[in-house]
Amino acid sequence: MVDVFIDLSELEALGNRIEGLGLQPLLIDCASSTLATIKTRVFEKGLDSNGEQIGTYSAGYMKVRTGDYPETRLKRGKNKGEFRKEKTKEGQAGYFSRGGNKGQPRPRYNRTSDTKVVASLTREMENDMKVITGEKEVFIGFTDSHNYDKSQWVERTYDKDIWSLTVDEEAKTDELAEDFTDGMLG
Repeated sequence: MVDVFIDLSELEALGNRIEGLGLQPLLIDCASSTLATIKTRVFEKGLDSNGEQIGTYSAGYMKVRTGDYPETRLKRGKNKGEFRKEKTKEGQAGYFSRGGNKGQPRPRYNRTSDTKVVASLTREMENDMKVITGEKEVFIGFTDSHNYDKSQWVERTYDKDIWSLTVDEEAKTDELAEDFTDGMLG
């Protein structure tokens, strides 16, 4: 028979030390790193939470994204009939032809002709997605309810889980938490 002696005072001291650290810095660190990863995945690569393409934009929407409306074709010169490559002056993205803005210049979004869905036209959602801290909790989300509504619309429209963490993102968050706590305890 072997006697086993466990000094509970050391375990209690470790528990008190962890409790005294506070989790807010850990949560903020993990959330900040994860936020950057989510933004890259969704707004640049156009991938959902399973690592698959979110979707493809329609031809009509691509006209809005790129500003390639028929009236933006060059009317003379060696490139006559081709779309303007750069739309730097007011009106070069064309003019609204109907509705309340009829006759007004169309906005120039200067987006590429890539048809993969990246849930961004004006970058409003990207800029609004932030780490939000409460008294004891930390979230990644949108500070403007309109952008939150748009995020939910994108999920419903493409019938995809977009804003949840991927398996790799979860693993990276776990790794960050372990590194943080090892650094604080070591």
